[in-house]
Amino acid sequence: MNLTISKKLPIVIVILAAMPVIISGIIAFFQTQSALHVAAFERLSAVQKSRAHELSGYLYTIHGDLDVLTSSSSVIDALEQFEGAWVEMAAQGTDMTQYLQKVFISDNPNPIGEKLNLTAATDGSAYSAVHKKWHPWFTKLLLDRDYFDIFLLDDKGNVVYSVLKELDYATNLKTGKRKDSDLAKVGKMVRQNMKLGYTAFTDYSPYAPSDNVPASFMAMPIFDHQGETHGTLVFQMPVAKINDIMQQSGGMGESGQSYLVGQDMTMRSDSRFLAKGETSILSQDVATDSVKKALNGETGIAIVDNYRGIPVVSAYGALDFLGVTWAVIAEVDDAEVNIPVIELRNEMIVIILATIAVVSVIGYFFAMSITKPISAMTGVMGVLANKDWTADVPSQNRTDEIGKMASAVQIFKTNGQEVERLESEQKANEARTIQEKRQQMLDMADDFESSVGGVVQSVSSASTEMQSSASTLSATAEE
Repeated sequence: MNLTISKKLPIVIVILAAMPVIISGIIAFFQTQSALHVAAFERLSAVQKSRAHELSGYLYTIHGDLDVLTSSSSVIDALEQFEGAWVEMAAQGTDMTQYLQKVFISDNPNPIGEKLNLTAATDGSAYSAVHKKWHPWFTKLLLDRDYFDIFLLDDKGNVVYSVLKELDYATNLKTGKRKDSDLAKVGKMVRQNMKLGYTAFTDYSPYAPSDNVPASFMAMPIFDHQGETHGTLVFQMPVAKINDIMQQSGGMGESGQSYLVGQDMTMRSDSRFLAKGETSILSQDVATDSVKKALNGETGIAIVDNYRGIPVVSAYGALDFLGVTWAVIAEVDDAEVNIPVIELRNEMIVIILATIAVVSVIGYFFAMSITKPISAMTGVMGVLANKDWTADVPSQNRTDEIGKMASAVQIFKTNGQEVERLESEQKANEARTIQEKRQQMLDMADDFESSVGGVVQSVSSASTEMQSSASTLSATAEE
């Protein structure tokens, strides 16, 4: 590219000034981007661990409730009294399932879901008397602890008491209609492991007596005052409380959520984004890579496509409780995580462009402060090269190299003028010398002419005389 220095230098200075700004900006952007991602990952990982810790704490709180209550005199006395009334009425030929469901469910004036509001039936039975005594105490316990239901089972598998009074109430879990239910399952687990501290726990699954609402059960054995096996205390686990834990939005942004997933790859808590009245428990499949890794016992964080097909940053880990494993997932849309990065990118682009503009302007004027005098000097030197000594040499007052260059050019101009003056004088001297030589030649010619002219005249006169003599001799000779 044939460019003059006056053009090359500003371009080079601008490029050299802009390159460090661009490179520094790019490096700063990627470093900040990495730091933002690390911060987001750490925050999300902390949320996941917090949810798992809080949920584990809640489950162990329920476990603690069971441990305390199964050892309390109140629960032991209540079970003995309910069982005693049951045995007494059954001995009289009463079909306890049919009778109690009629009295406390069918004839109960309260709607479904509110049957617990009936404290005592008006049948005057021994069972109703026991129910009147203990039902307020168990109801308060249920409401205070937010359990879905509380059951007392005798050692024969009879559901001798239930707070909520659904269709599992007053049934036999060994032989009755609910023998294949999860309530029967925890009852059987306890009967097979009648020892202090043993706890049976089942994962959530559809529970028919609760209109197929997902239900989980936790149970512990009850021993009588003599330490003999007596029965079982069962809690039907609440869904709402677990949702309250998992649906916390703190630290999750606009798109983040945390949820539980079971071994069957379906949710065990409701999605934060469901409309009121909808549920995703046992209905939403979540077979993502992070869920699979969590259920395999791994803990970590990764960018994956979630169950909605959206790329998310997903923090995962497992929660193991009494033989049941859940994946605890905390995730947020990758696009939201990148919002600060995008904002940073845009800000840095503006900063880089502004910096480049400022540096370019400064670099341009700095370059012009060098190239402009050089260009002017070049022009003057071109004029001086044509021996036009009228051109003024610029920048002689500068103290830098350009000033020195101007001084050198001024010397060149002065020397040129002196040379021209000398040449003029030499030419004048040469012309004068030539004129003098010419005059001398003329003078010599004149002198020569004068001298030669006299001789010629003498010769001519002699010749004339000789001619006259010859003519005389000739005439004489003729004569």
